[in-house]
Amino acid sequence: AMAGGAVLGVTVMFKTGVTGEVLGVSGSTRGLLYAPTLGKFNFILGLVVSGIIMNQLHGGFEELPPLDQSTGDRVRFLLRLGFGGAMVGFGTALGNGCTSGHGLTGLARLALRSWVAVPTFMFCAAVAATAFGTATDLPPQPFREEDSVTVEGTLIISAILFAVVLVAFAAAAVYWRRNPEAEPAVKGKIAAELFSGLVFGAGLSLSTMVRPSKVAGFLDFGSGRWDGSLMF
Repeated sequence: AMAGGAVLGVTVMFKTGVTGEVLGVSGSTRGLLYAPTLGKFNFILGLVVSGIIMNQLHGGFEELPPLDQSTGDRVRFLLRLGFGGAMVGFGTALGNGCTSGHGLTGLARLALRSWVAVPTFMFCAAVAATAFGTATDLPPQPFREEDSVTVEGTLIISAILFAVVLVAFAAAAVYWRRNPEAEPAVKGKIAAELFSGLVFGAGLSLSTMVRPSKVAGFLDFGSGRWDGSLMF
C-alpha cells in the first residue's frame, strides 16, 4: 500500500504542477457532466484504461458481487451497492471533493476544509461499514489475491512508475526554467491529464485500493477481522 501511495502522491504533484489543476476524481467526473473539457475526459479515460491494463499486469481485482453469493443475496448486494454509490456521489458533490481531492491534494496543501472533510467522511464511513457489517458482505477473495503480482513485483512496478513521473516532472520544470514566459501548451496539458489518469489508476491498483474487501476490512471494526494493511 505504501508503494502505491507513493505513486499516487507523486502523480498528484505532477498533475498540479504541469496542468495547474488539482487532482480530484469526483471533480473530474462531475466536470464531465456540467463543464466537459478534453482534459477532464482524458483524465477519466486514463483511469479506465489503467484499470484494464493493471488487471492484466498486476491482477488482484475482485468480483462484485462475490461469486459465491446466492441470487437473493446478490440482488440485495447490488441494491445496497447502488444506494451506497448514489450517497457517495451526493456526498462528494456536497463536500466538493473526495479521498483524492481532499485526502491527497487538500491535506498536502494544508487546506482547512480538507482537514475538516477527511476526518469527517472517514469517521462516517467507519461507522456505516461497522453498523452494516460491510466486511462480512465483502470477504477477501483468496483466488484473486493469488493471481496478483508478488510484493517484489509490486515494488518494482511502483519504483518504475515513480521514476517515470519524476523524470516527466523534472523535464517540464527544466523547460519552464529555461522558458519562464512560456505557458504550457494546450496539447501538452491534455497529454498530461491522460498520463496522470493512467499513473493514478495504476497507483490505486498497486496500493490495493481496487479491492473492495481491503477497503471494507479497513473500515469495518465490528467484523472481528480488521485489516489495517492499507496503512502499510
